[in-house]
Amino acid sequence: MGYNERQRYGEYDLVSIGLFRENPNYYRVLNGYIYFYQPMEFLYRDKNYIDKIKFNDTGSVSREEKDKVEFMVHMYVMLRIKSRRYRKRRKTAQILTMK
Repeated sequence: MGYNERQRYGEYDLVSIGLFRENPNYYRVLNGYIYFYQPMEFLYRDKNYIDKIKFNDTGSVSREEKDKVEFMVHMYVMLRIKSRRYRKRRKTAQILTMK
């Protein structure tokens, strides 16, 4: 899929958002919040992907076929959580579900 095709985001659906497990490259505590600069990935799929891919005999799709209708965007995002919530939850639950 070429760059020009990917510019038409209206023809794609956001399929998933992934948060990497690696430690953030940057974090800071400020005004009661903890800020993280974290890499994330966004997976987009063509809205009409069913018509554009070929299924094999078992109903599966090869990686080459998926690449025709999907693309991934990797970017860094700034996340923040309240430090009070973190202190209350860190012993009993995950704050963020990570990939």
